[in-house]
Amino acid sequence: MPCKSIFIIAVFILLSSCGGNYAITTKKNPECKTIVSGKMHYIPPKQKPKNDLIILSLGRKPIYHFGTIVKKTDNGFIFDPVETYRSDLPEKEYEFDEIVCLMNKDGDILHGKLPRQFADDGLEDKRGWKIYWYLKPVDDPEAEEIIVRMYQGREFSYCLAPGKYKVNKLEFYKNGRDFCDYCEEPPNFIINVEDGVDNYIGDIYFDSPGAEGNKIEIQCEAGSRPSDAAAYSLGGAIGGIANALSKSDDNPVHIISVQDKSPAADKRKKSLVEVK
Repeated sequence: MPCKSIFIIAVFILLSSCGGNYAITTKKNPECKTIVSGKMHYIPPKQKPKNDLIILSLGRKPIYHFGTIVKKTDNGFIFDPVETYRSDLPEKEYEFDEIVCLMNKDGDILHGKLPRQFADDGLEDKRGWKIYWYLKPVDDPEAEEIIVRMYQGREFSYCLAPGKYKVNKLEFYKNGRDFCDYCEEPPNFIINVEDGVDNYIGDIYFDSPGAEGNKIEIQCEAGSRPSDAAAYSLGGAIGGIANALSKSDDNPVHIISVQDKSPAADKRKKSLVEVK
């Protein structure tokens, strides 16, 4: 067999082994009759960088520095960059019109505005949170787990076989897969899926301090935590700033709240996620 063919087969096997048994969306299978649906919400807490942050320019290669705001002057601010993605720089006065955004380490904006590409506003965003729910049929312990993916700020609608499901595992990702937490033994979440209807399992609020209802704590283990240098190499200056504004604990506890925000409709049944 030619080497090229062997290589292609090897890559195919490798990619296949990395896959999962993902639930199919109703967009891909609009004919399915048994559905689970809802929406994932994220109300972010106040963003706080590890040090004071000054952003000087945007574009393909944004210029920014972490450091210390020394003082405000008549013309701008004196800033001491203690960490920069290029090299150490001396303390300097930056005039107001040079500064895109100046944020202190408490998350207060002292001048300008945090650009949208760095802000975490809870809306749908490819850098935002997503949760992978690993569902196991309660009545069929030999069945393969089914993975349901939820994305912050986005409604979800999946085709699923009828039955009762237990959540076997949860995975939490942010900034693509730069940040990962996982829970191998989550609380006893149960999802009931009735045949032939759209089963609304709730509006899922994730790590949202302002959310109402019962808050379920999920003890996790920390997965990936890229360094600022790694984040920069992956995502340029944007990656570096996003990394600094998205730090999470090494022993994370995430909170999920399930709320009822959708009225029942024809062929839609409320089957909210239960915690036994």
